[in-house]
Amino acid sequence: MKLTGSLHLLGDTQTFNSGFTKREFVVKVDDGKFDQFIKLELVKDRIKEIDEAKVGDEITVHFNIRGREHDGRFFNNLVAWRIESASPATNDPGEAYRAKVAAAYKASAAVVKEASAAVLDASTADGDEIPF
Repeated sequence: MKLTGSLHLLGDTQTFNSGFTKREFVVKVDDGKFDQFIKLELVKDRIKEIDEAKVGDEITVHFNIRGREHDGRFFNNLVAWRIESASPATNDPGEAYRAKVAAAYKASAAVVKEASAAVLDASTADGDEIPF
């Protein structure tokens, strides 16, 4: 799964007696009427994924949902495994391709328009309005 929003809060890295490490963070997602604040966590070697991000940055977070039971109570965690900048340059890798296709389409449309004008000019050169 993934979500995109702005980094709202970035917690400190926590290290437990067992050697397990995690870092929690909150992403603010605009949900129309009310903003949603989603708490996620990075664990073990994935903690470095968020080192480049600053509070306020637009990010896309790829994550898994984890659930467990303990003493009859159930808990859920959103465990992030990749964080990317949500800037337009990196968010859409197909953007450059679409720009090339659009430029080629415009160029071919201009050629077709020019050829059509030449055909119409040639057909009306003899004074006949019929193009064939």
